[in-house]
Amino acid sequence: MNTKTFEKWLQEQAQLIVRYRQVEKSEILAEYNTLKKVVEAAEKSIGYTSCAMTARFEIQDLLEDIERHSFRLEEIERMIEDALKEVPNVDKLLEIPGVGIKTVASFVAEIGDVSRFEDAKAIQKLSGLAIVSDDSGKHNGQSSISYRGRKHLRYTMYLGAISVICHNDQFAEIYSYYRE
Repeated sequence: MNTKTFEKWLQEQAQLIVRYRQVEKSEILAEYNTLKKVVEAAEKSIGYTSCAMTARFEIQDLLEDIERHSFRLEEIERMIEDALKEVPNVDKLLEIPGVGIKTVASFVAEIGDVSRFEDAKAIQKLSGLAIVSDDSGKHNGQSSISYRGRKHLRYTMYLGAISVICHNDQFAEIYSYYRE
């Protein structure tokens, strides 16, 4: 397969993607230009020329896989959003600037309904973020978090906190105060 045939095939694929996926043409154009550079580099490199048809089918198969997985991912995200609407107090979590659907979904997946906890200390303990001190007798050690809890919940809370600090000025001030 020569360069012109391959470019025509790429243009057809780009048009199909734009038609079925409502992607901005600038994104497709950028990917098209990248693929065009790859083809030009491949023509100048040393390699097998007899397998061009096989490579074309492989690339087409990979592009179809990407499209299929992208559609599936969007469908799953919609299902998660619909399921979150049924969980109580999720709307309050989503009102926090910097907290999005993915953070709330991960948080709720780990702890369930927030209202089942009496206070924030219970969630803190469940996540392994409870403060423990390393004291013994006359020895006053340094305090640290316990790490005895759900690792994924701790990670979700950390990422959520970083996002809130970046998007909320009040939390950014509190963070900088304690950081100093």
